[in-house]
Amino acid sequence: MDNFLNPLVNLCLSKLKDGGWSCWNVHNIGKMKMIDDIENLHKDFSNVKEFSIVSPARHVSYTKKVNKKNKDLTRCFQKNV
Repeated sequence: MDNFLNPLVNLCLSKLKDGGWSCWNVHNIGKMKMIDDIENLHKDFSNVKEFSIVSPARHVSYTKKVNKKNKDLTRCFQKNV
């Protein structure tokens, strides 16, 4: 968080104009709660939207099929005007 995500998000936000959108596609991985971290870094933003895309099941290998559909969630935060 301190060495990568926080500096990256803050750099992007420093370039964002009023009314602009900051969109992030992140996931929680183990102990890293990147969804919560992104939301905390945007706590002063007024408008939040979520977009999701569900991808079809896919083959992992020729002998094993995974029937799980993947949901990809992007969160967008609008900078206050």
